[in-house]
Amino acid sequence: MKSRLLDPWPLDERDLSAAERERLERSLAESPELRRELSAWQAIEASLRGSPVIGPRPGFARRWRLSLAERQERRRQRHVKWLLGVLLMGAFAAMLLIGLEALASPAQLGVAWLEAVIRVGQILETGARFLTILGDGWPALLGALALSAGLAWLSVLWAAAMVRYGFGRVQNGVSG
Repeated sequence: MKSRLLDPWPLDERDLSAAERERLERSLAESPELRRELSAWQAIEASLRGSPVIGPRPGFARRWRLSLAERQERRRQRHVKWLLGVLLMGAFAAMLLIGLEALASPAQLGVAWLEAVIRVGQILETGARFLTILGDGWPALLGALALSAGLAWLSVLWAAAMVRYGFGRVQNGVSG
């Protein structure tokens, strides 16, 4: 940062044109304050140029990679813990709601079980009708197979992503 006295001129004399250099020399001859300030800046520059450049200690890159891998692993673990916490809270809330419903009307609990059994029977009946439709035509069968294959593929991708995200190991700064 330059002072207001040296603002019109660059600190590096190589950046001055001949006219600017002549104007600077005239100003330096006329102003002792400007001469003191310029000599202070030159002393600072000489001090900076004379200072040794300090490099990193040996093994810095390896230590940095390892610390980066550790930070990434801690962040991944926080994400997994958060996800598990949310899932557990959701399961607890569902169990609580089911329990409250059962306590609110114990007589309706039996009715709810009967309704569930009837619904399962209806689903099985619908599945049986679906199977008879499949027997009647190949297009429906191919559509069902394509849908099943697509869902199976998405399930495999989801499982692979969860294994990679949840159980991947980090070695030498690279997750694997």
